[in-house]
Amino acid sequence: MKVSSLGLCLALSWLALGVRAQSPNQSLKILKPTLGSRNDYSKAEQAAWEKALATNAQLEAGKLSYEKLPKGERQRIDQLEDGAGPLTQGPGCSWYCGGQMYKVTASSQLQNKDAYKPDNLHDFSLLTAWVPNTAAGVIGQRISFYFKPLSPRVNQITIYNGYLKNQELYQANARVRKFKLYLNGTYYATLELADTSAAQTFSIAPVRSTVKGKDLVLTLEIQEVYKGDKYPDVAVSEINFSGLDVH
Repeated sequence: MKVSSLGLCLALSWLALGVRAQSPNQSLKILKPTLGSRNDYSKAEQAAWEKALATNAQLEAGKLSYEKLPKGERQRIDQLEDGAGPLTQGPGCSWYCGGQMYKVTASSQLQNKDAYKPDNLHDFSLLTAWVPNTAAGVIGQRISFYFKPLSPRVNQITIYNGYLKNQELYQANARVRKFKLYLNGTYYATLELADTSAAQTFSIAPVRSTVKGKDLVLTLEIQEVYKGDKYPDVAVSEINFSGLDVH
């Protein structure tokens, strides 16, 4: 198979960084997503799901009995168990059974409040979001995900774009239009996001760190945004991963 000089250089750079990707020639390209179901919540639905999540936490802590809950609350809990609602990971097994993404950092967060912290990007809830500080501008703001060495390979990134807590907040705030994707600081591709509340899944060549003591760091940098109706702030609700080598 003939390999371009650009592809060869990228392959060598990845090897030097301890990153193994099966298809380095996929670099320097535009990636478009596969769309899932929309996530459009009214304020009333937001409140109902927040109550259900709080109730579920008490059930898991043994502070409440499922059988003693009102019928409507039991139905909400059942929906959460079935994968409905604002949780992006259900009780079943997934890549996360073995995947070791253990830290999220960001170039900034709005007002240094927990409501906008980078950890919100990976709490498996669409009712929270990361919002960077826009005082110095939105373009160039970054989020980075850290994977332990030899962690199962990543080959999918699923992004829940915008402030999905409710439809009003989604429209009021900006959404990301394009992300630049970097692997250990090396540019890999540009992700073109649709302006939708649906989950957006991007496929990449399977990648992980193969060097003991050296993480794989996957970084997304904001390149363009869809403007919000009211605020200049940009929000991303959730980013999850999937891959290989589990089960």
